[in-house]
Amino acid sequence: MGKSTHFLGQPLYGQVIKLLDKAEILEISRKNGGERYIKRFDAWTHLMTMLYAVIMRHDSLREISVSMLSEARKLAHLGVSMMPTRSTLSDANARRPEVIVNIYRQRWEIELLFKQIKQNFPLRYFYGESRNAIKIQIWVTLIANLLLMVIQSRLSRNWSFSGLTTMVRLTLMYYVDLYSLLNQPERD
Repeated sequence: MGKSTHFLGQPLYGQVIKLLDKAEILEISRKNGGERYIKRFDAWTHLMTMLYAVIMRHDSLREISVSMLSEARKLAHLGVSMMPTRSTLSDANARRPEVIVNIYRQRWEIELLFKQIKQNFPLRYFYGESRNAIKIQIWVTLIANLLLMVIQSRLSRNWSFSGLTTMVRLTLMYYVDLYSLLNQPERD
C-alpha cells in the first residue's frame, strides 16, 4: 500500500483554522478587554480549543482536555502551545467577555441555520454552567458552521453539509490536503 495521494504535511484542522486571522482575533479581544488578566490562555488559544471541541463533538471538559493532550504535538505545530486543563477551560468560559465577531447576522435564514447546527453540531452538553460559557460555546459552534460553509463554497465537488461535516470531523487530525481530499475522496 503506497502513500496517500492526499497527504499533506499539516493536519486538516490546521487548514481549517488558516481561514481565521489570529492577529485580528487577538486585536478584537484586546479592544474588548478579553486579554486583560491573561497569562497563557489567550483568546486565540481559547477559540482554537473550543473549535476543536465543537468540530470533534466533545461532550465534556474532560473529553476536550484528554483529546487535546493526546494530539498535543500536532496542535503545537498549529500554534496551540498550551493544552488547557479542565479548570482552565472552565475558568476561561466563566470569565470571558463577549468578544466574538458579530458578522453575517443580516438576512440569515434562521430556521435553516438552526436546523443545520442541530444536525451537525448537537449541543447536547455544555462545557460550562455560566451564562457566558454557554454563549461562548454557541458562538464557537456558529464559527465552526461558518468555516465549514466557506470550505464547502470553495470545493468543486458537491457535498451535503452533513457529509462534509462528518468527513472533516473524522479526518481533523490527519495530515491530508483538505481540498484534495474533499474534491476527490475516492482517489486513493
